[in-house]
Amino acid sequence: MTDAQFRPFEPRDLPWTAFGLAFGMFYGAMTIAIITVLGMGTLVILMIGLPFLILQMAVIFGFDAFLKWRRRNDPPPPPIAWLRHHAVSIGAATGAALMLIWVFVGRVVT
Repeated sequence: MTDAQFRPFEPRDLPWTAFGLAFGMFYGAMTIAIITVLGMGTLVILMIGLPFLILQMAVIFGFDAFLKWRRRNDPPPPPIAWLRHHAVSIGAATGAALMLIWVFVGRVVT
């Protein structure tokens, strides 16, 4: 999506954005925690992350193809706010960064 396809943030976007941020933070923190606790680094990333990435891409491409086929004659969906669209990604990066900081500071002991 380009910036022209996003609308301004509205109060009704707040619950969905907060949920996306919270879920993303949990997902990012738990990914780093699993990698740290198992202590296998890159191998764990490949073993755990690659199947999820492949599955996620398959689901995205499948739903995209299905929705394009289903909405051939329907108007395009209404635009959503930029922050709501990117909430899970921002939350995952924030959660992973916080967990990495905690690991390096020593709050999480392996």
